[in-house]
Order: sequence, then structure tokens, then C-alpha cells
Amino acid sequence: MTTPTDPNDLPEPKESIQNAVAAAQEKTRQAIQSGQNYVRENPVPVVVGALLAGLTIGALLAPRSRKPADPVQSVRVWLQDSLDDLSGRLPKVKEKACGFSHDVCDQVSEIGRKLKFW
Repeated sequence: MTTPTDPNDLPEPKESIQNAVAAAQEKTRQAIQSGQNYVRENPVPVVVGALLAGLTIGALLAPRSRKPADPVQSVRVWLQDSLDDLSGRLPKVKEKACGFSHDVCDQVSEIGRKLKFW
């Protein structure tokens, strides 16, 4: 069983919060002072560390260079775009041209493979 507690024996919530805030402020001041002292005593390692951190963050956030487009894929995309445009104008043209575009893409791919061999 628990024994009843007298409400007058409990600390005021306002006082306990004020004490906690004051303790946190004091610890923050001490940490800031400690950091400032370290920087004053060791400026070179701090500057080098900041430089390395900046370079690392910059390298991570830098945009990546894009891989050059595959010429065969570029031709395929161009043909598909052209076919889409034509198909809006002439619905039957797309059916006939699709076979042609596949043949052209296959021939371009074959030429690319042969050129890579040489």
C-alpha cells in the first residue's frame, strides 16, 4: 500500500521548473565558455576541422555530373517523339512507322557494336 502524501510537502511546480531552467542555462554557459577556450588554445586544428567539414558537406551536396546520353537511346527517343507527333495527325502512320523505327534502332545498335569492336 502507498502512504498518502501531504500536498504541502511537495515542491511548487513553478519553482522546480525555474530551477531546471537555471541549471540548463548554467550548463549551456559553461559549455560555450569551454568551447571558446578550446578554440583560443587550439586555433589550427579547429580551422582545419572546419575546412574539412565544409569540403565534405560541399562534396555531398554538389550536383552529380550526368552520364552522357547513349546515342542509340537518343535516336530512339527522337523517333518515338516524332512518331507520337505524327500519330496525333495520322493514326495509321504510327503502326507503319513503328516497324521502321525498330529496324532503324536495330541497325544503329549494330553499327555501334561494330564500331566499339574496332
